[in-house]
Amino acid sequence: MTALDIARFLNLLIVALFVGNEVGSRLVIHPSLNSLSFDADLQAEQALSRNFGRIMPPVMVFTIASTVVVAILVSDRSSAPFWLAVAAAGCFVLMLAITLIGNVPINDRVLELTPQTPVQDWRALRRRWDRLHSIRMALDVAALGALILGALL
Repeated sequence: MTALDIARFLNLLIVALFVGNEVGSRLVIHPSLNSLSFDADLQAEQALSRNFGRIMPPVMVFTIASTVVVAILVSDRSSAPFWLAVAAAGCFVLMLAITLIGNVPINDRVLELTPQTPVQDWRALRRRWDRLHSIRMALDVAALGALILGALL
């Protein structure tokens, strides 16, 4: 087993876990929370924001770093596996930019809300967060697909 094989294995493992979390969050967790009362939804979202706020930054950094390592270890810079890893890294960097510019400020605002917040304001924040997260999720899935294809070639 080569260093590239080990790097790909670890990269695919962390990326698959990360992307699964992102997809589950968008398609299962948040739609489920939206069906709750405003107070229950707000409490749950605040708890999620606090927990994800601690866990996701290092996971995102490791996701990007492990993808860059895979690209570096691919010896043929003109090969499809190299360019697929570069494309995946680009998707993850764009996802991180959207997260930092869009989602994190919304998460910070959510942590400041109270049950007295107008429900319309809350729903507008959630819709914006969901739109941004959908874009992030598409980038993450594209990156995972590129990495899998690169490993198979």
